[in-house]
Amino acid sequence: ARSRMGGAQSSAAAHNQPLERLTGEASVGADDPLWKQLFSLGVPVPKGGTADDVHTASFAYCSELVLHNAASGNFQTLLQKTVEYLVRLADRSKQRVADSPALLQQAAGAVVLARVFLKHMLETLEPEDVVAHLRPLGSAAAPGTSELAAPLTHALVELLGVLELNTHTYHLHMEAMALLIVCMSAQLFCALSAAAPQPLVVAALSVGPASAERLVHRLLHYYISKPPPPRDSADGPLGALSSAAGFVLHLPWHVFSYFFARQNADAPPLLLADRALHVLLVPLPSPSAASSARTAGALPCRARRPRGSGRRGRGRA
Repeated sequence: ARSRMGGAQSSAAAHNQPLERLTGEASVGADDPLWKQLFSLGVPVPKGGTADDVHTASFAYCSELVLHNAASGNFQTLLQKTVEYLVRLADRSKQRVADSPALLQQAAGAVVLARVFLKHMLETLEPEDVVAHLRPLGSAAAPGTSELAAPLTHALVELLGVLELNTHTYHLHMEAMALLIVCMSAQLFCALSAAAPQPLVVAALSVGPASAERLVHRLLHYYISKPPPPRDSADGPLGALSSAAGFVLHLPWHVFSYFFARQNADAPPLLLADRALHVLLVPLPSPSAASSARTAGALPCRARRPRGSGRRGRGRA
């Protein structure tokens, strides 16, 4: 799978080494230059790429990260770095400070990586196992609790509520929405009768009213106004990813296609209005379930496959 990363051997070689370090056994420190290198990488998807192309390019790395993360803690560090970028940009946006394209690209790159790995975990692991990847190594928190779910989810909601939409921030908005969808869609992978830890969904339910209201207003505005992508959106690495892969970057395929069926690589790329509607359509638990969730830290999951029914097989992207 790795030899076909991006569909070409020469392109793959430039991306393999940093991804192998991220997904390997050794820990990558929070101050390691590798993070900026990773977040600045393009994601080479061949023109006309399909869901299978993206799955092939990412599956091996995702599997390696899950295998080694208990020892390395690199996924937790990735989430922490992602939250740092989101909080920094939200604060700067409130102060009306202009952001450099490089900073925005690095933030979007962090969000992309966090989404791809988290999505894989939700699709292939049991909820109890996912929680372990949401706790920093050596955490003194009680077993079964998560210390990263709330910071990540709240930072996404805050950023999307305050960051101005323009040519430079368009793709960051797209990727932040996609990661938020992943977080809220954790409940879709459980049996109807199951009560399992769902810290990401609990965190989404605990967002403050002011932040939630700003986000909903923004999403409705984007859906109504249908802002077009930047004219050069297909030229940059994030634009190439969105244009070539289209629908395949979101959770999960059978749920997403229910709303937005795009069956061929020639279909137009997903637009911000589509993604805004998708965020609004992700189902949340009932108020009574939400109240219990905040108390017990667990939610009844909506539509997860029962154990032993191929849960750990290949998941569609």
